[in-house]
Amino acid sequence: TSAAHNVNIQLSHYSGNINAYGWNYTGGIVGNMSYGTIVSNCGVDANIVSSGDRVGGIIGLLTYGDSISNYFYGTVRGMNMVGGIVGNGGDRAKIIQCAAIGEVYGSGEDVGGLFGSGVRYVNYSVSLVDVHGARSGALVGTAKSLFKISNTYTFGKMDGGRYAFNDVYSNGGTI
Repeated sequence: TSAAHNVNIQLSHYSGNINAYGWNYTGGIVGNMSYGTIVSNCGVDANIVSSGDRVGGIIGLLTYGDSISNYFYGTVRGMNMVGGIVGNGGDRAKIIQCAAIGEVYGSGEDVGGLFGSGVRYVNYSVSLVDVHGARSGALVGTAKSLFKISNTYTFGKMDGGRYAFNDVYSNGGTI
């Protein structure tokens, strides 16, 4: 899978359905992004369905980049690492001023209203997402060590998890 590197994606909008059966790295705006890439002021109104991992309403895999002022409205379905904004994030992944509204389903683990697994920093964001899956959280499925989440809220329902943050590593994370 190729990835977007050092690219700024701005003011994009997608509306419709995305069916990515048999594919990993599925997102409403971009599937796989890294190395300083920024997605900002974008919106997705869609139903996204994948039989693979790393599925997000905006970005499937965000290893080193930012999601800023984006929104997702609809349904996201995948296997593991599924989120309303980002499916899976890396050590330098950030979500800032984003909103997710709808439902997120994961048939595997690491399912979250904002992100499924791994984002390092979340600020001024909101999840109005109903979350369905194992090892799930209304905001976060699994968070990385040394992560920071502030000024961020959830109002969704969930099954399969018990908390706004399901697996929070005890390596200095801040909520």
